[in-house]
Amino acid sequence: MKSKDLQQVVFRKYEDVDGPTKIFRDLNDSLGLTTIKRWCKMIRDTGSIQLSKSPGGPRFARTSKKIQKVKHKLNQKKMVSVRSLTKDCSISNPVHIEY
Repeated sequence: MKSKDLQQVVFRKYEDVDGPTKIFRDLNDSLGLTTIKRWCKMIRDTGSIQLSKSPGGPRFARTSKKIQKVKHKLNQKKMVSVRSLTKDCSISNPVHIEY
C-alpha cells in the first residue's frame, strides 16, 4: 500500500486544482500516473483516498514445504534447470526463485 504521506500530497494537490499529469510531474515518478489518475477519480467520487488493501494476490507464497523441496532438488548431484525446478515444485513464476 502506498504511504499516507503520498496520499495526502496527491489529495492536497488535487484540491489545489492540479491535474493528474501535473501531480505526476511534481512527484518526480514517486507514483505511477495510473495510480494518480485512480486516486483523483476516488477523490472526485468519494471525496477521499481510501485504500483497503493492495490489489491482487500476494507476490510470494513461501512455505517451508516448498523451500525444503527446492533445497532437496538443488542438493542433488545433477544439474537442474529453473524451468524444470519450477515445474517439479509447482512454482508458478520462475522469476522469483532466489539462488
